[in-house]
Amino acid sequence: MARGTSCPVPDSAFASVGRRLALVSAAVVIATIALVGSVTYVLLRESLNREADSALAVRAHDAEEAWADQFRSDLLAGADGPTGPAQEREDDDHEHEPDEEEGRELLESGDALLFAVDAKGRVLANARGVPIPGFPDPAGVNAALTGEIDARTITIDNQAIRVYTAPVRDDGRILGVVQVARSDREHQAELRMVGLMSLIGVGLGALVALPAGLFLARRAMLPIDLAFARQRAFVADASHEFRTPLTLIRAITEYVQRLPDASPTVREELDGVLEEIDASSRLVDDLLVLARVDSAELPLRRHRTDLGELARAVTAAVAPLAEESGLGLLVSAPHDVWADVDPDRVRQVLRILLDNAIAYTAAGGAIEVTVEAIDARARIAVIDTGVGIAPEEQGRVFDRFYRADRARARATGGTGLGLAIAQALIRAHGGEIGLTSQPGIGTTVWFTLPLAGAS
Repeated sequence: MARGTSCPVPDSAFASVGRRLALVSAAVVIATIALVGSVTYVLLRESLNREADSALAVRAHDAEEAWADQFRSDLLAGADGPTGPAQEREDDDHEHEPDEEEGRELLESGDALLFAVDAKGRVLANARGVPIPGFPDPAGVNAALTGEIDARTITIDNQAIRVYTAPVRDDGRILGVVQVARSDREHQAELRMVGLMSLIGVGLGALVALPAGLFLARRAMLPIDLAFARQRAFVADASHEFRTPLTLIRAITEYVQRLPDASPTVREELDGVLEEIDASSRLVDDLLVLARVDSAELPLRRHRTDLGELARAVTAAVAPLAEESGLGLLVSAPHDVWADVDPDRVRQVLRILLDNAIAYTAAGGAIEVTVEAIDARARIAVIDTGVGIAPEEQGRVFDRFYRADRARARATGGTGLGLAIAQALIRAHGGEIGLTSQPGIGTTVWFTLPLAGAS
């Protein structure tokens, strides 16, 4: 039993454009917030590091002056281990038997740690007299022994430590290095706060920018959408109104042709007029179909239809035209490929595709219609051995009024609306349409439809 339905009510003509605009706007806002947060984070980190390095540099300079004699005596003695005060501190450290736990506590306290290292990498002095895990930092020492001041942040026991290492020189000769380290806990806390605020800003930006963008996009697109809605209504109304005068003009023209006193020349001229009337009628009908599809007013009278049988019937109807053009026409359409469709509209689509194939295939060529079921969809294709379509034009053939070969289209009475109508009708059925083509080899235009009972 037939079911009378209408095309699904389409989204606003510019709804997808509005959504894309909203997404782009939201992305710009979020990216801007993220960029500002990232730049702020980096600049703050550099500022805090400079502040920390400045304070550590003062401590390093003081330590260098305090340990100057020890560096010189170490250089003169050439001993294997530390001498003088360093040896005394080692004895003192042995008496107190410090352990690494005490060193970790000292590290967490935020006090400055100072070390003196000679040119051979041996520790000459440890101001705290407590072994600190990971200190002196070997990477900083090696870098400073090359003559450059080294400042870096290292991590020990999940704690950030700022380390400043400076070379100690005497008459241009590097005697060793002084290394100063201090917990960077407070600065890291500030950086984490800035990072957290940046993430919160990005989140809030996403929450606010996307809905706001959608709202503003809808408001911005509303006048345009209304204008196009009026245009579609005008096209539908105008197309409908044109049908009556065209019918009247045709009737009058045919009446004049049949008049006894009409000369052969007049009758011939009137034949041309009738051809133009037919072309205008086809254009009006095409515009009316598109206008109804655009405004969701095109009824789809769905039936459970055997697509294979429908394809054979349409092919048989155009067989005389193909034979007249010197073309071979084949059909590969099995039975029992069922779909809930409007058979008249699917027949219209097939007729459009076959008319195009006949128009663009030279005599001696071949056209084949295939029907097959693939998963939950039926696929119908019209394959020709015609002139093909250039790659740069393949993306535009479904545009309204677009004709790849205008001279041939005029000769066959084409308006450039056939494929646009086919696309609109197939999409109204919930299907898809597309093509593949190679110039000089041929074109395959295919469309799919949901099989009966398929979701």
